[in-house]
Amino acid sequence: MTKLFTLLFAFLCVGLQNASAQTILDFETPATSTSFQYFGSSIDGQLSQTIANPNPTGLNTSATVLEFKKPAGAQTWGGGFSNPNPTTPVNVISNTTISIKVHFDHIGNVTLKLENSADGGPVWLQTVVNTKVGEWETLTFNTSVPSIEAPNMPAAGHIYNTVTLFTDFGVSPTADQVTYLDDIKVEQAVSCSPILNFEDPATSTTFQYFGSSIDGQLTSTIANPNSSGLNTSASVLEFKSPPIHKPGQAQPAIQIHLLL
Repeated sequence: MTKLFTLLFAFLCVGLQNASAQTILDFETPATSTSFQYFGSSIDGQLSQTIANPNPTGLNTSATVLEFKKPAGAQTWGGGFSNPNPTTPVNVISNTTISIKVHFDHIGNVTLKLENSADGGPVWLQTVVNTKVGEWETLTFNTSVPSIEAPNMPAAGHIYNTVTLFTDFGVSPTADQVTYLDDIKVEQAVSCSPILNFEDPATSTTFQYFGSSIDGQLTSTIANPNSSGLNTSASVLEFKSPPIHKPGQAQPAIQIHLLL
C-alpha cells in the first residue's frame, strides 16, 4: 500500500524586489524634501511646512513629515503643487505604483496629480481613500489606471517633474484640516523568475535521495497526476519517501508530487 501526498505549488521561483524603492520625497534631507504651494483656499501662495513627526509609531517612525493644510471654506479642488519640484523626478516608465504614507484625523482621501511631464506624458490624477484614523497607513496609486481628468490617460510610461497633492478632493471643509504626509515613493516592480517548473530542460532537475533505502537514486519528472485547479501544467516532480523498516511492522511508502 502506498500513501500519496500532494503539495501544490504554482512554481518554485525567486521573487526579486528592490527593497530600496525610488524615494521622491521623504522630508528627511534637502535632496528629498520640498514645499507645496497652496492654491484654491484662503492660504493661496503660502508654502507647506516640514515638521517633526507628530506620531512616530507604527509604520512611520521617521523624524520629519509634511504638514499639509486645507482650511475651512477651501475650494473642493484646493491643494498644493511642489515648489520647487522634487530633485528626483517621478519616473513611472517601468514601475507603475506610487506609495504615500498618510496620517488623518478623519476618513477622507488623498489625490495625487502628476504633471509637467518631461516626455509629453498626460496630466494624471488618481484619488485613494484612507482607511485609518490617528495612525499612519500607506496609500497606493496605480499609474497604469487612466486619469480621472481629461485626457483620461494612464501616467505609466512617462516621467513627471511636478507633484500636486489634494486632501479631501471634492470636499469643501467646514473646519480647518491638517493632514500629515510622508515617504512619496515609486515602488519597484516585483519579478518572479521560475527556477524549477519541470516543463523543459532549462527549468528541470533531479534530486538525489539520501537517508533511506533509495540512497543515490534520482527523482523522476512525471505527467501531472491531477492537472486541475491552480496547477494545470503538464509535468511535475515525483518525490518519494520510503518506509522506515521496523521489525514486525509494515509501513507504507510515501510519495509526494510537487506540482510546480
